[in-house]
Amino acid sequence: MATKIDGHIGFAGDLTPTTASDTSAAGSPNGSEPASPKRTFMKNEVLAWQQELLQEFSSPAFQKRLRQASSLQAAEYEKARTALVRDAHWAVAPQHGFPATDLGIEQMLLAVDQFLDDMDVSVNQQIIQEHLVACEVPAPFKEQTALPLGHDKKALGRRDVVRLLKSLQVSFSEPNFQQELAKLKESDMKASGIAEAMGFLQLPGRNELAFAIQEQLAPCFGFEASKQGILAMISTCAQFLMDPEIAELFDAVNMKLGMTPEACKAFRAKVLPQTCG
Repeated sequence: MATKIDGHIGFAGDLTPTTASDTSAAGSPNGSEPASPKRTFMKNEVLAWQQELLQEFSSPAFQKRLRQASSLQAAEYEKARTALVRDAHWAVAPQHGFPATDLGIEQMLLAVDQFLDDMDVSVNQQIIQEHLVACEVPAPFKEQTALPLGHDKKALGRRDVVRLLKSLQVSFSEPNFQQELAKLKESDMKASGIAEAMGFLQLPGRNELAFAIQEQLAPCFGFEASKQGILAMISTCAQFLMDPEIAELFDAVNMKLGMTPEACKAFRAKVLPQTCG
């Protein structure tokens, strides 16, 4: 639940600092009790808020900065991570009627408390928290650099693959990416229409467009930020395609890349023999 502990406010272990200047400017009460939310939220509003936070946390820019922070020592890592999380909350808060302050974040979290027993809200929150640990937290008092999740492992686990695919799905859903993808599809249709006829199973320029996102996320899952690393990432995901949930997520990612359902099925058939043959 949302709590205020030792000058921090957080949700499910995710802490954001509260400073005296922030709370004073926001009109925080002088008492020790946290401020109440301005209004009661509906479930669909909470789900929308969670989805926007997930988009922030799974974006390549956020994940890149989180990965860079993981090279710091424990205290500095927590400071950098806290700042990243706070900025993401501040970006979302005004869209839901809350001020972009620590008090505003606290009010948002208190509003979500009303739905903690709801399965949909609970699952979303778990996914959000997983995106905040995409790179392992450095252990206290250790001098070595933290390694990305999945680094030096023979294979990722099912949970890692689910999180990877969901991260890709959200990132490929971003408006800027979809706009550039639409331009590629339009260009093909004007030129020859070959890609369209194949359900966009292949599309000139798409690999380069997608790589800009994939190279940011890949290192957080133990893959190189290179074309070979992306191929290894796809191959790893393919090992789990007999799992219905992962197969569905795999198709959802490819649909965000412009493929038709038929093309998604064809692509699965193409990569599956490489790992299951």
